[in-house]
Amino acid sequence: MGQVGDAGGLDLNGGVEDHDGSILKSIPSMDMDGSTRPEGPEWGEASDPESFSTRSVGMHFDGLSRSMHLEIIYKDEQSELSLYHRGSLAYRETQGELECYMPSEEWEEWISSLFKVAKKMQRKSKEEEFEANVKRAEVAKDSWLRYIASRWGIT
Repeated sequence: MGQVGDAGGLDLNGGVEDHDGSILKSIPSMDMDGSTRPEGPEWGEASDPESFSTRSVGMHFDGLSRSMHLEIIYKDEQSELSLYHRGSLAYRETQGELECYMPSEEWEEWISSLFKVAKKMQRKSKEEEFEANVKRAEVAKDSWLRYIASRWGIT
């Protein structure tokens, strides 16, 4: 979804795996039809519940689980990437335009290490996707051959 721009280099598409399997968390947003959701026990018994949905508004990375006092937030609508180092804004890019940059060897080294891990994961993901496509093609081929064989009366 999100990607650090030209200046940063961290590929958020590939993500970085954490102990729970995902390091990047999608930021949900609740869309409501201009009304508030009813409260109380009758809500569960409502025959005509109001429609609610969620949508992704961006991506979020919290580095504390990796001993990094680092937070990266990407907002889709604004195409905005923000990086907070030790609670202070250290980098912000909006629609490809650099708005804030406070250099620090610490967070820049962290980004470099995350980038390396993300590249490895992206490569692995592409390999798995390729293997899955090959398997689907084999299944489709076998299915087509069985179909043709049955149409020609070959069993």
